[in-house]
Amino acid sequence: MARRGAGRIKKLIWDEFYKKHTSFLGTLVYYARSKYHIDAEKAFLSDPQLFRKVVTKIYGELGWQLFVEEAIAIAQKLRINLQELEEIINTV
Repeated sequence: MARRGAGRIKKLIWDEFYKKHTSFLGTLVYYARSKYHIDAEKAFLSDPQLFRKVVTKIYGELGWQLFVEEAIAIAQKLRINLQELEEIINTV
């Protein structure tokens, strides 16, 4: 069941994260595109392992932890089922 709404949930999290941390995601999008020829948003929405690799290459493991912690905070704010969010994060 969580898989059906996973894309919508991911998009909500991406948009909220971008509103709150524009420079973090802006830098990520820029370097992912220019250095690795990867669309970071598409990777986040459709290829979580690739997205994690890109985040850790650019920001390191602490950057990835920041992203996950903020995604959890956003999910709580938006009242997204944390079990669904865990399933999304665990696929990464």
